[in-house]
Amino acid sequence: MILALKNFLSSDDCDHIVEQLNTLEWQGDKNKNPEYNEKIKKHLQLNEGDDPLVKKYSQSITQRIVNDSHIQRFTQINVMKPVQFSCYKEGGEYGRHSDNHHMGSPSQSLRTDYAIGLFLTDNYEGGDLILEHTPEYHETVNQKKGTLICYNCGVMHRVTPITKGERIVGIGWIESMFQNEEERRIVSETKSLYKELKEEKGLDHPHTQRAISIYFNLCRRWKSI
Repeated sequence: MILALKNFLSSDDCDHIVEQLNTLEWQGDKNKNPEYNEKIKKHLQLNEGDDPLVKKYSQSITQRIVNDSHIQRFTQINVMKPVQFSCYKEGGEYGRHSDNHHMGSPSQSLRTDYAIGLFLTDNYEGGDLILEHTPEYHETVNQKKGTLICYNCGVMHRVTPITKGERIVGIGWIESMFQNEEERRIVSETKSLYKELKEEKGLDHPHTQRAISIYFNLCRRWKSI
């Protein structure tokens, strides 16, 4: 399942961020070995620590994502790795791969339960994100600029080659409070249920209180933090 939030950023905001980032020098991934960059990861990036300008936009976008109610419900977020930026020029692509199970330094490592993608440009051709949910079902994703997507990190995925223009995206990863995907879904549905009951029947109604109790007990049983 994929969550898509259209107009997460305005078109003007996207254009401004891209204009500012393009004043810097896009770089290859220094954390990957040369063979991986040559055969799999054929695009450039800017990380939070590369420049104060990158840090400024990384932190502001990350905070906005973390505070978004749709993201909170969808992921049951615990912590997020700060957004970094990727630039795919003509011929750039990202071969079929799976994201690392953990990211960050040893002292600040997080489990990658969900991936985030924020489209900052859309004036390009190619550059489709292909999510391989099953061997038989591959989903093609290519959104308008300003759209934020969130999807399960467990799926194999790739980005097809750019044939025209530049594809610039903000990317990040989220660790959920719940390690098991099915448990995350059940907890999210239970939380939505008690909120609906609260609206319809009131906080002090027995059905609302029962739903809240079930939600709290599921959290006690399944939370991994």
